[in-house]
Amino acid sequence: MLLRLLSDTHMPSYLEELWPQAQDLLKRADLILHAGDVLGIQVVDSLAELAPVLVALGNNDSPLIEEDCRPSQSTF
Repeated sequence: MLLRLLSDTHMPSYLEELWPQAQDLLKRADLILHAGDVLGIQVVDSLAELAPVLVALGNNDSPLIEEDCRPSQSTF
């Protein structure tokens, strides 16, 4: 099983997709772990298109991110 871990994406809300370099690395993952400071649900949605995602909320994530996580993603 290949796990990929990332954090602190701080992706601006005007971007709808992850950067191509990140997508290339993450698309081979069996599971993606995001360790917080997602800042936008579009990050989780982009990751979920590549592999299953587990998300830990960071100190910069608003409660709205937790509410927006869909059943295909997990938040802990």
